[in-house]
Amino acid sequence: MLAVLLIPSIIYWGIPGASGWFARFVPVSVEEQLGNYVVNELFPDRRICLADAGRKALDEMVMRLTT
Repeated sequence: MLAVLLIPSIIYWGIPGASGWFARFVPVSVEEQLGNYVVNELFPDRRICLADAGRKALDEMVMRLTT
């Protein structure tokens, strides 16, 4: 009977609580590699605008969203 209460409690509170602790040990380089992998998997044919007008428009949108 105790296991019926204990196992879901560990899953619900224990794992999310411990994940923050474990995340501190992941190097930034691994985080960047994972991020690049996910972006490449989700958007394999993406186009990146490097023109000045595109960069300016993106900067303006970021400013509106963050202020």
